[in-house]
Amino acid sequence: MDHPADDVHNDVGNDVNLHRRCHPRKAAVIGRLPTLRYLGGISGTGIVTQNGKRIEQATFDFDGYFQPPVGVTVCGQIQLPAEVLKSLFGCTDLKLLTDQDRLLNLSFSDSKLPPASYVAHVDVRRKLPTAPGDWCQ
Repeated sequence: MDHPADDVHNDVGNDVNLHRRCHPRKAAVIGRLPTLRYLGGISGTGIVTQNGKRIEQATFDFDGYFQPPVGVTVCGQIQLPAEVLKSLFGCTDLKLLTDQDRLLNLSFSDSKLPPASYVAHVDVRRKLPTAPGDWCQ
């Protein structure tokens, strides 16, 4: 049977399990986690920076979820040239300045990057809007 979190295109208001969506391998070990509300997605382009230095333009695709009392949690993918992504993987103080002037703190979700990969899964750390209307559908 399919789990609702397996469908990444859930409509606003559908309850999903964030940990299964963002970390599917760990969900089976941890078991059922609190229900979350899918807010929607944001995507576009921006500039990745490290320690304030502009590194490279990237594309991104993130999904937002809301759960009281945690608030908004965001995860998704960034796309960069493979050699740039490899050089940044595991680094700290990574930020994405989006074309909409949002400054998002990024951390890589996985411990290993597949060879020649140009896409990586990230978690976003920053206070983001809680209203579904502020997210693209």
